[in-house]
Amino acid sequence: MKTLFLLLLTTLLFSTEITVEILGSGGPEIDGRASASYLIWIDKEAKVLIDTGSGAMLRFEQSSAKLETLARDTDLFIAHHAIAEDAGAYAKNLHMTPSMIADIASKANVKKVVLSHRMHRTRDHENESLKIIHRSYHGEVLFAEDRLKITF
Repeated sequence: MKTLFLLLLTTLLFSTEITVEILGSGGPEIDGRASASYLIWIDKEAKVLIDTGSGAMLRFEQSSAKLETLARDTDLFIAHHAIAEDAGAYAKNLHMTPSMIADIASKANVKKVVLSHRMHRTRDHENESLKIIHRSYHGEVLFAEDRLKITF
């Protein structure tokens, strides 16, 4: 495990370009969009595939890790915009509301937020969600699209 960490750290320290490609920006119900998944490119080579399939957030929460800590001072925070602010209790148990996304992004001092995992139930609420997020988070917010690439 120490070797893997050192290899990743060395790779990142000596990289000249890091790109996050959003392979899929939708949920299971939006036609034409792939489910949420991401590819990390380091110096123009695909290095890490991230699939945030069913249960990923549930298990993350059970791990006792905190998103605020993980995202602290990062260049990019990709959050799932799967529910509107007024969603019911069951949905809020599974997904973050726009105000929760804003709270994490603000506390963690992230530079840019990308809202992914877009679904029918949030499509008509995107402007409302942006307003809610910008109440406490003042950085850039983008809506993910399939095959969007963000380089930093």
